Amino acid sequence: MGGLGFKDIQTFNVALLAKLPWRMLTNPDCLLSRVMLGKYCHKASLLNVQLVKGASHGWTSILAGRDLLKAHLGRAVGDGTEIKVWHESWISTSTSVLPHGPLKEGDRDMFVSDLITRGSCDWNKELINKILPEFIEEILKLKPSKMELKILTFAAVATQDLDNNNTTTLSTFNWYKSVWSVPTAPKIQLFIWKAINGALPTGENLQKRGMMQNTLCVHCGLTETTEHLLLHCSFAKQVWKQMPLASPMDPDDFPSVASAAAAATSWLCLPPSGISGDIFSWVVWHLWVTRNQLVFEARPASADSTALKALMSARECIQAHEPPIKFLKNTQIRGRPDSIPTGTVACNTDASWRKEASDAGLAWIFDSSTALTASNGCKFQSGVASTLMAEGLAVREALCHALHVGISKIWLRSDCLSLINAISLVTKPMDLYGVLSDIERLYVSFDFCYFSFVAREENGPADSLSKVYLYHSVTSWV
Repeated sequence: MGGLGFKDIQTFNVALLAKLPWRMLTNPDCLLSRVMLGKYCHKASLLNVQLVKGASHGWTSILAGRDLLKAHLGRAVGDGTEIKVWHESWISTSTSVLPHGPLKEGDRDMFVSDLITRGSCDWNKELINKILPEFIEEILKLKPSKMELKILTFAAVATQDLDNNNTTTLSTFNWYKSVWSVPTAPKIQLFIWKAINGALPTGENLQKRGMMQNTLCVHCGLTETTEHLLLHCSFAKQVWKQMPLASPMDPDDFPSVASAAAAATSWLCLPPSGISGDIFSWVVWHLWVTRNQLVFEARPASADSTALKALMSARECIQAHEPPIKFLKNTQIRGRPDSIPTGTVACNTDASWRKEASDAGLAWIFDSSTALTASNGCKFQSGVASTLMAEGLAVREALCHALHVGISKIWLRSDCLSLINAISLVTKPMDLYGVLSDIERLYVSFDFCYFSFVAREENGPADSLSKVYLYHSVTSWV
């Protein structure tokens, strides 16, 4: 500050930034500490962590304040079990003093507790005089604690007892299964994560932050905790009672949101609710929305309407995540059957086409263990535009012949794969439309009818027969 009272803004800003790391050191359980330390301090403490490349502007500012704070920090000696002799300021309570001098390899990681005689908890003068002779007077003026070890032990046990349920639950909690893989909206996944970690602005948390107004439950007037609002409040119980669950759900059976979320992965909704997946996330979300509308907009809602909104939202979410409906083919021809029925007659068809004259020879051969009045057929056809058309005509004629001789179950095989694929198409090729339509109409006249592809090598007799009748221009059903 200058003579006129103006402050150095840059220095003043760094001083203000130092308040942030000081808060994180003195209150490591606050939300700021948990987020920042959890992200950046995996391998070192806040006082020793280095600035990494790509760190956020906020974290860079915190470390700038940390560096200012670190230069003026000192440790008060209790039992000395956590204070390193050579790396921390502990000798003086008024100024920052770091011990210095030649170090032996075995003394590099020495703690202050190593300078204290066990049992009596007095300073080991001989050891101090050997290692830090220049600071022996200042050190002897410090009086280490004889009770702190016990006090710290009891405090740790008390803290463990208070937080035992929550710590145990979260240590075994499957975040991926119960939160992040649940098929719900991403904002609701984040909401559940906050609820489990106690980060929602409920009345209890607002009280901890010094906000003393409107901190009670808006439904029943009791203390508003996360568990109370989403599970144990009388209003929440009414909403949960409306859920069409296969097994009745009692909110009192779940001491925490985490335990309820874990159990919800196995819940089933009864028909005709139309909900085949998650319901827990939508119920707690709409409980929270109803609470906020009542607090901030004075819009009350009944438990029935809240339950109905949760069910509708869950149903809409499920429908949005369903794969698009594949419309059934608008054709009566079925695909490959599971098995061929007994008594089915196999029929091989083929066609030969002469491009110059647009003539075709059609042939089909029935193969059955039972005696038939006709075992094969052939036909000469003029005015055929393509080989594919000739193959289609051969199939049509074979079906007509089969019906004529009383065959009710037929397995029709052709060596033209393009035709077999075209038969089952909804949109039929324009040049084959009439022939394929006839085949579809004939198909429904059989008790069983199946079309399949057969290799040309296995269709030799039908191929030879079609060529014979092409060049002799003869039609015959034998």
